[in-house]
Amino acid sequence: AARAELAADEAAREAVRLALAAQVVKSYFALRALDEQVELTRRTVLLREEALGLQRKRYDAGVISEFDLRQLEAETAAVRAQLPPLQREREREEAALSVLLGRTPKQVFESGITVRLSFDEQPEAAVVPSGLPSELLLRRPDLVQAERGLAAANARLAVARAEMFPSIALTAALGSESAALSNLFKSGAGIGAVAASVAQPIFAGGRLEAQSAAAQARERAALAEYQQAIRNAFGDVRAALSAQSRSRESYDAESTRATALGETLRLARLRYQNGVASQLDVIDAERGLLAASVARIEALRAHRAAVADLFRALGG
Repeated sequence: AARAELAADEAAREAVRLALAAQVVKSYFALRALDEQVELTRRTVLLREEALGLQRKRYDAGVISEFDLRQLEAETAAVRAQLPPLQREREREEAALSVLLGRTPKQVFESGITVRLSFDEQPEAAVVPSGLPSELLLRRPDLVQAERGLAAANARLAVARAEMFPSIALTAALGSESAALSNLFKSGAGIGAVAASVAQPIFAGGRLEAQSAAAQARERAALAEYQQAIRNAFGDVRAALSAQSRSRESYDAESTRATALGETLRLARLRYQNGVASQLDVIDAERGLLAASVARIEALRAHRAAVADLFRALGG
């Protein structure tokens, strides 16, 4: 029993380590996304200021009206105003990541985190394969801890797993939720449920009635904790699979939108050069592309974070 309790403590420490690792990964992705958004916005500001300088010369020459010039000034200021909030958020995220990595306050504020690749240049998040077995969940620290709790109560782990732990495929194509996992939540039996007729053989050869009331209570409590750990494990994985699938769909949609708006901007500039569109048409196209590009970066960050959450749900 003492050995099982020690193993349970080790599992608890592993749970903390796994949670910290997942948070570091997510914080890093958030920092890199903010880097990309800041740089994208800064480039847009420079383009707007360059265009504004040209339009001021045209205004001085009497080619455009003051109304057109003031609109362009307002649009340029609007984009410039987006930079400080992004920069503040970037500094906050860098400080948070530095703390997670164990840096001192002095190191947090005096040294930045060096990165070599842009957000888009980094490798895509891992593709979730189909047919992942549910047995992967047995690595989860909470399940390990619950099983060690059963062992400390003199339970037969093999019997407990056979009776309570569903052995299924968790994923289908493209990392989506498998039908077996979906059906597990639709069935009325409940995940990890165990009938009263099989609860007794789990413990010490079925001699439940020969034990003290306190021992029986400990065994029932350990069994209930194991049942809840199984439910939590499958529930976490189902939620994580859904999140990564939906975030991937969002990223694909935002990428398509950004590509289309990039082409729209190209055509708007061409029309402006040919005299069939105004500078404001170009600005509208630039505004749309900037918003779509920022949204695409955020969608990619969300997808990568969702995959990190999935790996954590699977036990690392």
